[in-house]
Amino acid sequence: MNLLSLAFIPTSAESYTLAMLHFDFQQRLQLLARDIQIYDHQLSPTPSQLLPPLSPPGKWFSIEEQTPRLIFVPSPEDSDNECEGGILVVGGRKILLYDLAFSDLLEQNIRKSRRMEKKKKSRNADEVADAKQKEMEREWRTKKARAVIAWPWSEVTA
Repeated sequence: MNLLSLAFIPTSAESYTLAMLHFDFQQRLQLLARDIQIYDHQLSPTPSQLLPPLSPPGKWFSIEEQTPRLIFVPSPEDSDNECEGGILVVGGRKILLYDLAFSDLLEQNIRKSRRMEKKKKSRNADEVADAKQKEMEREWRTKKARAVIAWPWSEVTA
């Protein structure tokens, strides 16, 4: 894995999520998020429900010119639940904002994840195969950026 950038996402007073931008084995740009298990000092083996795995357009970023970076954007204090915060992907001449899951959507994602895990532990082989197939389909669904800005001046560096 070619790790390009990291960003911590505070989710509560004692919980964090780590967002990672990297190139995978097929040289595709990937944005992953994993929950940090504080008591074990480990990353969760499953993707975070706060920011599901996604694939930003790699053609917009050039590693040779400017490595893309992640920047955490907190939720506004006077938020009317329109935005729970997000992650900026900056570098080159584009800026992308991917928003975090709303609290009710986050709970829904957690319930779906629990149901999926229960199906994967089933004794029925067809049910296990269907659950794994569905999980693979969901894992890399394309999630569009909330906002994309073409930066017309020099490259974004900070």
